Amino acid sequence: MEGSDCINIPQLSFFVQHVGFGKHGDLTLWELYKKEPSYIQWLRSQPDPSEGAVNVLRHVELMDMVNDVPLVPHTVDEAPHHPKHEQLLDFSMYKGLSFKQVYEEHNDFIEWLQHVSEDGNVAPQAEPLLSYAEYMDGILSDADKMERLRDSKVGFGKHSELTVGELYSQHFDYVCFLCRRQQPCSVAAKRVLRYAEYMDNGDSGKDHDQLRSTKETHRLGDSTVSIGQHSGKTFSEVYEDHYDYIVRLRTVGSIYGDYADLLRFADETDRARCENLQQSCADGGV
Repeated sequence: MEGSDCINIPQLSFFVQHVGFGKHGDLTLWELYKKEPSYIQWLRSQPDPSEGAVNVLRHVELMDMVNDVPLVPHTVDEAPHHPKHEQLLDFSMYKGLSFKQVYEEHNDFIEWLQHVSEDGNVAPQAEPLLSYAEYMDGILSDADKMERLRDSKVGFGKHSELTVGELYSQHFDYVCFLCRRQQPCSVAAKRVLRYAEYMDNGDSGKDHDQLRSTKETHRLGDSTVSIGQHSGKTFSEVYEDHYDYIVRLRTVGSIYGDYADLLRFADETDRARCENLQQSCADGGV
């Protein structure tokens, strides 16, 4: 038919075909492509997409090919094309910063807004920023997200000025303290624990609880005693050089303050060394 070569059938399908599944099932493929890039990015991340999802992604690839700039970026490096990167925040202490600056430099603020929004208490002016953050989160891999979290400030407690990564590597005993707390965690504390869990699970092939215990013992060894005759020395130094002092503490039943943590370190170190000795004997056939 004359002029039929002007019609691109896949593109025409994109404007009239509906998604047909999920929470955006009533949208056309074009509407999904224009309005919900974070959902498309989520579909891309699924290890075993459904037949409907495969159909959507096939059409998305076709539309990316005919657009100079894909509306749905495949990597975080393509994200600078997002139109809201330079939009300025018009509320809060970060008023005047761009959405991109807030997302990259003040992730704790965005997470707090996301937490508040779960209860329906978020202000309307925060919604564009949250939509932008959802879009950006859809682009980032888990490793990218954890890298951002690692470099963000703790923002609470005595280590508030450290980054989350510094807290984990330098004060793991404090991370363990947060784990043991009975009361509900703040949003900021949950961020720290999420990073710690990610890092702990990164050691594949090891029992998670055993790994956490081993790391906690190692970090405790670098803690310093702040009271008594060995004040200023690390737990490891007291254990190696003054074990008789630990025996005396066990005898009198000191269970408070630094003494409690020192004795916990000594108990865990004793247990680990005993297990290593038993394994050595087994390997040697003794």
